[in-house]
Amino acid sequence: MKQTFLSGATLAALVMLVALPLVFILLQAIFPHFSAGSLGDAFGGVSALLADPQLPAMLGGTLWIAAGVALVSVMIGLPLGILRGMFSLPLPRLWDLLFLIPFLTPPYISALSWM
Repeated sequence: MKQTFLSGATLAALVMLVALPLVFILLQAIFPHFSAGSLGDAFGGVSALLADPQLPAMLGGTLWIAAGVALVSVMIGLPLGILRGMFSLPLPRLWDLLFLIPFLTPPYISALSWM
Protein backbone atom coordinates (compact mmCIF):
# COMPACT_ATOMS: atom_id res chain seq x y z
CA MET A 1 0.00 0.00 0.00
CA LYS A 2 2.82 2.40 0.90
CA GLN A 3 4.63 1.68 -2.39
CA THR A 4 1.46 2.49 -4.36
CA PHE A 5 1.03 5.76 -2.47
CA LEU A 6 4.63 6.77 -3.15
CA SER A 7 4.27 5.91 -6.82
CA GLY A 8 1.05 7.90 -7.04
CA ALA A 9 2.56 10.84 -5.18
CA THR A 10 5.63 10.76 -7.41
CA LEU A 11 3.48 10.67 -10.52
CA ALA A 12 1.35 13.55 -9.25
CA ALA A 13 4.47 15.59 -8.47
CA LEU A 14 5.90 14.92 -11.93
CA VAL A 15 2.64 15.96 -13.56
CA MET A 16 2.52 19.16 -11.52
CA LEU A 17 6.18 20.09 -11.99
CA VAL A 18 6.87 18.88 -15.53
CA ALA A 19 3.78 18.12 -17.58
CA LEU A 20 1.61 21.12 -16.69
CA PRO A 21 4.23 23.78 -17.54
CA LEU A 22 4.98 21.99 -20.83
CA VAL A 23 1.27 21.83 -21.68
CA PHE A 24 0.93 25.53 -20.87
CA ILE A 25 3.87 26.40 -23.14
CA LEU A 26 2.38 24.29 -25.93
CA LEU A 27 -1.04 25.94 -25.54
CA GLN A 28 0.60 29.36 -25.47
CA ALA A 29 2.37 28.54 -28.74
CA ILE A 30 -0.82 27.35 -30.43
CA PHE A 31 -3.15 30.01 -28.99
CA PRO A 32 -1.24 33.32 -28.73
CA HIS A 33 -3.84 34.88 -26.38
CA PHE A 34 -4.24 31.82 -24.14
CA SER A 35 -3.02 33.64 -21.02
CA ALA A 36 -5.85 36.15 -21.51
CA GLY A 37 -8.36 33.29 -21.62
CA SER A 38 -8.92 33.27 -25.38
CA LEU A 39 -8.75 30.13 -27.49
CA GLY A 40 -9.25 32.07 -30.71
CA ASP A 41 -6.73 32.80 -33.44
CA ALA A 42 -5.10 29.37 -33.30
CA PHE A 43 -1.64 29.40 -34.90
CA GLY A 44 -2.05 33.16 -35.42
CA GLY A 45 1.58 33.85 -34.59
CA VAL A 46 2.96 31.42 -37.17
CA SER A 47 2.25 33.61 -40.19
CA ALA A 48 3.94 36.59 -38.53
CA LEU A 49 6.91 34.41 -37.65
CA LEU A 50 7.27 33.06 -41.18
CA ALA A 51 6.93 36.57 -42.63
CA ASP A 52 9.76 37.91 -40.48
CA PRO A 53 12.68 38.77 -42.80
CA GLN A 54 15.19 37.95 -40.04
CA LEU A 55 13.99 34.34 -39.72
CA PRO A 56 16.47 32.80 -42.20
CA ALA A 57 19.41 34.59 -40.55
CA MET A 58 18.29 33.57 -37.05
CA LEU A 59 17.66 29.98 -38.13
CA GLY A 60 21.02 29.85 -39.91
CA GLY A 61 22.80 31.20 -36.83
CA THR A 62 21.09 28.64 -34.63
CA LEU A 63 22.06 25.79 -36.95
CA TRP A 64 25.68 27.02 -37.14
CA ILE A 65 25.90 27.15 -33.35
CA ALA A 66 24.35 23.68 -33.03
CA ALA A 67 26.73 22.20 -35.60
CA GLY A 68 29.72 23.91 -34.00
CA VAL A 69 28.82 22.70 -30.52
CA ALA A 70 28.29 19.16 -31.80
CA LEU A 71 31.62 19.19 -33.65
CA VAL A 72 33.60 20.58 -30.71
CA SER A 73 31.89 18.11 -28.36
CA VAL A 74 32.88 15.19 -30.57
CA MET A 75 36.42 16.53 -30.96
CA ILE A 76 36.82 16.76 -27.18
CA GLY A 77 34.65 13.88 -25.99
CA LEU A 78 35.70 11.13 -28.38
CA PRO A 79 39.44 11.20 -27.57
CA LEU A 80 38.74 11.57 -23.85
CA GLY A 81 36.28 8.67 -23.94
CA ILE A 82 38.76 6.50 -25.81
CA LEU A 83 41.53 7.42 -23.34
CA ARG A 84 39.34 6.66 -20.33
CA GLY A 85 37.89 3.45 -21.75
CA MET A 86 40.91 1.83 -23.33
CA PHE A 87 43.79 2.91 -21.11
CA SER A 88 44.54 2.71 -17.41
CA LEU A 89 44.73 6.36 -16.41
CA PRO A 90 45.90 7.43 -12.96
CA LEU A 91 43.08 8.44 -10.59
CA PRO A 92 40.26 6.93 -12.67
CA ARG A 93 37.53 8.07 -10.25
CA LEU A 94 38.71 11.67 -10.58
CA TRP A 95 38.52 11.43 -14.38
CA ASP A 96 34.98 10.07 -14.11
CA LEU A 97 34.03 12.99 -11.87
CA LEU A 98 35.63 15.53 -14.20
CA PHE A 99 33.73 14.09 -17.16
CA LEU A 100 30.43 14.43 -15.26
CA ILE A 101 30.86 18.09 -14.27
CA PRO A 102 29.25 19.49 -17.46
CA PHE A 103 26.15 17.40 -16.78
CA LEU A 104 25.98 18.68 -13.19
CA THR A 105 26.08 22.35 -14.15
CA PRO A 106 22.58 23.76 -13.70
CA PRO A 107 21.08 25.16 -16.91
CA TYR A 108 20.66 28.64 -15.47
CA ILE A 109 24.41 28.87 -14.78
CA SER A 110 25.05 27.81 -18.37
CA ALA A 111 22.60 30.45 -19.57
CA LEU A 112 24.25 33.14 -17.46
CA SER A 113 27.69 32.19 -18.73
CA TRP A 114 26.39 32.58 -22.29
CA MET A 115 25.49 36.21 -21.63
